[in-house]
Amino acid sequence: MKLPISIFTLVLDAMRFLPRQLAIFEQLQRPWHWCIVSGVADSVLDTSWVSKMPPRLSRDGTDEWLNAVLDHPNITVLRRQLWPGKNAMVNAALSRIKESCVVLQCDADEFWTPKQLDEICGQFENTNADSMRFFCRYYLGENIIATGENCWSARAGEWHRAWRWNSNMVSLSHEPPKMQGIGPRCMTRDETRRRGLVFEHEAYKYREVVAWKMAYYKYPNLVSQWERLQANQHWPVKRLADYFPFVGEGVGADLLP
Repeated sequence: MKLPISIFTLVLDAMRFLPRQLAIFEQLQRPWHWCIVSGVADSVLDTSWVSKMPPRLSRDGTDEWLNAVLDHPNITVLRRQLWPGKNAMVNAALSRIKESCVVLQCDADEFWTPKQLDEICGQFENTNADSMRFFCRYYLGENIIATGENCWSARAGEWHRAWRWNSNMVSLSHEPPKMQGIGPRCMTRDETRRRGLVFEHEAYKYREVVAWKMAYYKYPNLVSQWERLQANQHWPVKRLADYFPFVGEGVGADLLP
């Protein structure tokens, strides 16, 4: 029997992404479940540095879309206007899991193919891995991606996204993801990349998402910096910090091949 996959996503104003994610999950040829946790996360613990937002639900059509999928047999929607942090949102999703499965964190702007998701589950079925880390293709515009390794967008400790569930599993941190109760055997980013398991991360692909991040993550002038990158005519960009000062050294940008 194929191992089920249980996916969780934290959302606020995510209408641009959610229908596309659902279309992918519905192509899976194994049991799957998607828990969508919606609302404002209070700025506490591992996300205490972000802007404090007043309690609310989404304003971009997300909640209307969530209402439309409430009866979907593979979807659970958990909604509050204010959650006590992102970690609490993750644990609310984990508390709904009652059977052995693969747990996948899939943020609203992250995309896998059905084949990749099946391969992730297959690795848990056929190896002793307890968790997996990944590389991602990190979008800085519709046709621009970040370049470099062990730097912003591709730091060694990032993109822990899949775990073998057990009943003791508890989230300790969302940024970066840290799970208690998970065994020590982690499939590395290099191992998962060799298997073609690199996901698409549309983090800075669209202007309205960049504007949202500017307010939430307190990055001054982020939209104008992003627009300047879109207008660049000389590729590759060797030093992304010339556009986004907060990224530090070692990261560049290039057009999609």
